[in-house]
Parts: sequence; structure tokens; C-alpha cells
Amino acid sequence: MLGPVTLLIVLANAYVALLGLALFILALVGRRRERTAAVDGGLTVSVIVPVRDEPEDVLLRLAETLRSIALDARVSEVIVVDDSGERGFKALKRALAGVPKLVVVHRTSPRGFKPGALNDALAFSKGDVVLVLDADTTLNSDVLGRMLSQLRSGYGYVQCKTVAEGRGLAAKAYLAFEVFRNEVLLPSTQAL
Repeated sequence: MLGPVTLLIVLANAYVALLGLALFILALVGRRRERTAAVDGGLTVSVIVPVRDEPEDVLLRLAETLRSIALDARVSEVIVVDDSGERGFKALKRALAGVPKLVVVHRTSPRGFKPGALNDALAFSKGDVVLVLDADTTLNSDVLGRMLSQLRSGYGYVQCKTVAEGRGLAAKAYLAFEVFRNEVLLPSTQAL
């Protein structure tokens, strides 16, 4: 039987691995799509955020993040895929009112969970690059430029380090993983 900390570490590792795989698949799919004209000879970005019945504070923070990133000329659209019920969808529309370049896709018959939502959003994307965010993601102001710089230098995809904030189980699992990695794994591999 796995202990609670071990289980959290396993879940955190599985989440990171699945996210990396999803980004890799998105990069492959994105290479085959017809692209829009690039801004200043650079890459354009489609921002995709899957959501489902998010708490109001998360929606308000998401709206702030999306308003900020949508002001960047390289962002062609901000696509939010919503699997919420009617009440959650109304709260989402209220919170995201005024976000520029916003496309909201409300899936009344969700299928495929988060990967299904991302696949549905890809049908609306026009950018050269797809940036996938979680609803509770906040970004540094320079993250888009740094990511695009890495892509222009030859990388096929870029995955940013996430830092969990909050008090939920996912945040605690991520923090447990970070402590384990920093205190156990890294020192032991350096000894080799």
C-alpha cells in the first residue's frame, strides 16, 4: 500500500508526463495546420484554456491573465473551452467579459475530458504556436517572448516550469513532488 506522500508524488509525476505528451501532440498537430501571417516575421500564438466549473476566484484570476496576454500582438486568439453546466458557463461569461480576442467554446456534451477539450479547441486555433494554460495559471510578463525565442532557436516544443499556488490537493501534491525532487533526487544524482 502506498503512503499518502508517495501517492501524491506518483500523481504529480503522472500529471507532468501527461502534460508533456499533450504538448508534444499539439506541436505535431500544429505543424500540419495552415498558418496565419506572422506578426513582424515572428510566430503567432493561439492560447487555449480548458475549464470546468471553476471557482469564482480562479475565474477572476484567469480573466486578468487572459486580458494581459491577449494584449500581445503575437496572440491571434484566446480560446476557452468550457465543460461547465449552465450556472458555471454563465459565471465564466461574466468573469471573461471584455477579454480581447476571446473565443468561448461551450461543450454541452463533453467527451474526452481535458484532452477532448484541447482537441476541440485546436479546430479554432489559427496561430503558428499553441499555448495551453490551466485555469489557475498565472504568467510572468516575459514568458511569451522567452517561449517563442526557444521555438525560433529550433526546439519543437517548450514546456514551462509551473509553480503551484493555493491550498488545494493539486498544489500540495506538486509541492511534495518539488521537495522530493530537490531534497532527494537531485542530490542523489549529483553523487553519481
